Amino acid sequence: MSADPAFQTAEAEIESLRRRVAELEGELSRAHSDETRLEQAAGMLAYVPDTVLMLDRQGKLLYLNRTRGALKMDDVLGSSAYDFICLEHHARVRDMVERVFTTGEPQRCELYAADGDGGWSWYACILGPVWQHGEVVAVAGSASDVDNFKRAQQALQDANAELESRVAERTRDLRQTNAILRREAAQRQRAERGLEEQSRLLGLVLDSMDVGVVIADRQGRITRINPAAARIIGCDSSNAAAFERRWYEATFLPDGGSPALRMDLPLAKAAHGESIEGEEILFMHPELWEGIWLQVTARPLVDTAGARYGGLLVFRDVTLQKRAVTALRETEQRFSSILQNTPAVVYIKDAAGKYLLVNQAMEDALGLGSEDIV
Repeated sequence: MSADPAFQTAEAEIESLRRRVAELEGELSRAHSDETRLEQAAGMLAYVPDTVLMLDRQGKLLYLNRTRGALKMDDVLGSSAYDFICLEHHARVRDMVERVFTTGEPQRCELYAADGDGGWSWYACILGPVWQHGEVVAVAGSASDVDNFKRAQQALQDANAELESRVAERTRDLRQTNAILRREAAQRQRAERGLEEQSRLLGLVLDSMDVGVVIADRQGRITRINPAAARIIGCDSSNAAAFERRWYEATFLPDGGSPALRMDLPLAKAAHGESIEGEEILFMHPELWEGIWLQVTARPLVDTAGARYGGLLVFRDVTLQKRAVTALRETEQRFSSILQNTPAVVYIKDAAGKYLLVNQAMEDALGLGSEDIV
């Protein structure tokens, strides 16, 4: 007996329904599994320190792993992400979202957004595509709070700017100081050249003088002599120490027999502040055939502030003048002796007939004394 067609059709429909039920049960199982995975993923994302989000093309928040501060999830989901982003950064974020949708390439930026407690913080954001059936259907991203880093970075930049400003200021100060030092160095060099020139001229003057010049320090130690002084004393002008020994060892007082003490000599007196004018001393040294007479003038050396720092001695050899005076005196004595002892009458008159000189024979002839005749 053949099967009833209506019965066969019913069995086929039943079998089809059974297969569909099985498919639906599989899809339901997969959906439950996906939902479980999504719940697990959401649970894990809730503990991620970064903010994880999903946006549509207009910037509406489709997903947020957690809120910050006093914000509630129901108040945030479905709202525009731009409500929480600084107005100055809206155009940049819109451009990034559009590039993700059109190119499918991730985008990065830093932006200033609300922190949930009425304040604002800096976030480093990464936005990437969410693909479905080969097209971008949403934008997923993460936002890391980098506010402390940005503030530290800004503080570092401020500190660097302050440091650069201070370095620039110190550099200016150093340049000004260097300029001043260079000017002072140039002035000192000019002054030193002037002093060197004055010293050179002074040396030329001293070397060309025909009188002896001796310079001593405050203790009376001889520091410089000119060639005339060395020539008169009989030593080398380049050896002040030898001159000093000879000077202090061979100088006598005007009586010619008493050695002069160092402290009594004109140069030592001048070094201690005393002035000597035209004093005569006798210099006697074994290398000399006979002593020489010196006429000395000594003055203390003082600076512009009046501080004493040595003495100056100027002397000339007056031995020949001294000998001429002695010879003249001896000649006068001999002439007077001859004049007074001759028996002839001798007298001298001026043009007016007045007696200027008479001898003893003249006095005897007139019977008058010389004081009555002259």
